[in-house]
Amino acid sequence: MGHKKKGNGHKQKKNNGNRSKKTNEDRLKNEKKVDTKIIVGVIIAAIVLVAIGAFVYYQYSSQNDTEYEDTVIDETGDNVIINMAELEDGEFHYYEYEGKSSTIKFFALIDDEGEVHTAFDACEVCYHAKKGYEQSGDEARCRNCGQKFSVKGIGTENKGGGCWPGYLPHTIDGSRIIIKTEDLETGSHFF
Repeated sequence: MGHKKKGNGHKQKKNNGNRSKKTNEDRLKNEKKVDTKIIVGVIIAAIVLVAIGAFVYYQYSSQNDTEYEDTVIDETGDNVIINMAELEDGEFHYYEYEGKSSTIKFFALIDDEGEVHTAFDACEVCYHAKKGYEQSGDEARCRNCGQKFSVKGIGTENKGGGCWPGYLPHTIDGSRIIIKTEDLETGSHFF
């Protein structure tokens, strides 16, 4: 009988050794799972940070840092006057008008054929970004969506429904471009 007990005790030790071995294997598996979870977490966090960085860069890299000139208003207070000689360089000239509810921004230029173009520095689609337009040669480019337009089309009404410099009518009186303040006020919602 004593022999059986010894044998059972020996088997017990062997089973304890197997349990100990199995416990070590389980612990190693769990540690590997934890390590994998940490690595995956770090990778996800890195991806999120890169995405946030790209979003912030995109939002602020094309920010409208344009310098706007003050407008000259005629003696009646009903019209903004721009001297055509200011626009002879063919470049966008940016202006601000202090409207009733906001500062209204617009630009004007004379193209290479001598045609005058005026438009709000915003559009119905992208105005919420408050980035406006910039000139690149004979094209205007939206600083928000990147859409490009021939400067010769600026100053016409948007018939396509997409991004387009906001229509701002004007008249010409000799060497002066005249924009009615009431027309400027129609674009106040952009700003």
